[in-house]
Amino acid sequence: MPFGAKSIQSGAGKMKKAIAISIDKTNFGPVFFSGDICSAVIKAKEYGYDGVELSVRNPDSLNIRLILDALEATCLPVVTIATGQSYLHDGLCLYSEDKDVVGSCIERVKKCIDLACILQSPYITIGGIRGKCADMDKRMDAADNLTHAIVQCATYGEKKNVGLLIEPVNHFEVGAIFTIRQAMELIDKIGSKSIKVLYDTYHVNIEENSRIAPLYEAGEQLGHVHFADNNRLVPGCGFFDFTEVVRVLKQTQYEGYICIEALPFPNDDFAAKKASAYLDVLLSSEKRMSSK
Repeated sequence: MPFGAKSIQSGAGKMKKAIAISIDKTNFGPVFFSGDICSAVIKAKEYGYDGVELSVRNPDSLNIRLILDALEATCLPVVTIATGQSYLHDGLCLYSEDKDVVGSCIERVKKCIDLACILQSPYITIGGIRGKCADMDKRMDAADNLTHAIVQCATYGEKKNVGLLIEPVNHFEVGAIFTIRQAMELIDKIGSKSIKVLYDTYHVNIEENSRIAPLYEAGEQLGHVHFADNNRLVPGCGFFDFTEVVRVLKQTQYEGYICIEALPFPNDDFAAKKASAYLDVLLSSEKRMSSK
């Protein structure tokens, strides 16, 4: 089965809606229903989402049976497992000059891959877990460590049929890979078919010169999409042009998930419902446009 096939099979021929939730309480802001997996998946289903993105800190600390029961009760698939909390809470990162830190981080990523296998998620995400290089004079060492680390993670993922999503993240949050082009260059360098790229509108708004050029550049390597407005609130609360992005996604025949990864302001329920309704309008408008 090709990498990512599980997510596409859940609704071939159209884009689907997902929402980012956190299993544990976290300081990472742009996730919903933090720390309450049972309530999170029930509300995701109620508000019209087709899947969930799970933000995870340490798989060893999770109640896997509880998570499986919650997912089975709603029949919602896990579309990817986000790994950034390992950097935020535990200081583990892949972009470090310290090989011991990188080694520990690789082991954590492998555990996330094992979790993805159990939960039948086609991907894990390598975004914020890249982290920053503490010693700016050793950035070349950190870059080499990052490349070798991603190769090891991709190789392990291939054995488990779990792919990696490389998410370009803005330069305020990580030390390397800020743009889609940089992500694509890394993917080409590694040469693994299990690695794809994640397009996030919030980071695109900060780092890219165009909203849509990166989508064309990613092409068939586009594996996942995050939507948040320019202010990181849910779509429709800022000035980012999502209509243009959806048009290009349709044009390039993207059939994966659009995941809301945004600040849940003023509260989780209000923001989750608002984002779902906004996506419904975007996708239905695009469907009408494409049929003319």
